[in-house]
Amino acid sequence: MERGLEFFKAVTGFLTKDPTSAIWLLHVTVTDLNDALGENEKLSEEMKFYMGRINVLEDFLWERDRNKIITETLAKPEVLPDFLEIISLVAKTYDMVKDNDNVPLQAVSENIEEISERLSGILRVIIDHAEERACKETPS
Repeated sequence: MERGLEFFKAVTGFLTKDPTSAIWLLHVTVTDLNDALGENEKLSEEMKFYMGRINVLEDFLWERDRNKIITETLAKPEVLPDFLEIISLVAKTYDMVKDNDNVPLQAVSENIEEISERLSGILRVIIDHAEERACKETPS
């Protein structure tokens, strides 16, 4: 347990200084999850819907990984741990699906929905941060 905490602290410290790498990690895990899910024919339409939403949100971040508002927001101590939890949930879901003949579809579905909702929340925080910045930069 202690090694895990040390690892998490080290990764958090690194990603605070280089939040672009967190976006890269999200991109890699979502891409791999997509590939693993593509191999499974038991996906419901609802899972496909949420996975599509995850792809859109992840792609938005991936295509703008050098945007200062995005990287500043992700590096915030109140945002980065949530973002890392999302990446962890993507990786956990990938592990549940990849090379598994008995995929726990209900758990996978719940995880995909949670990932989608939490990424939407991150996007809302980024938009709020951008609006705050715009208000500060706009002369009264």
